[in-house]
Amino acid sequence: MLPAKGGLPLYLGLGAMGLAGVLEWPIALGVGVGYAVLRNPPPGAETPNAKGATA
Repeated sequence: MLPAKGGLPLYLGLGAMGLAGVLEWPIALGVGVGYAVLRNPPPGAETPNAKGATA
């Protein structure tokens, strides 16, 4: 299940866990950046679930 639109709850949760020491801050940062990169692919990139795709 993906976080709510925009990913704000994910980012807040990662920040809170980083501050509380549950996650090391570099791990929380890496997960947040990775999520942002995967959520926003570069223009023109093919996505496996693109509208109009045939399987």
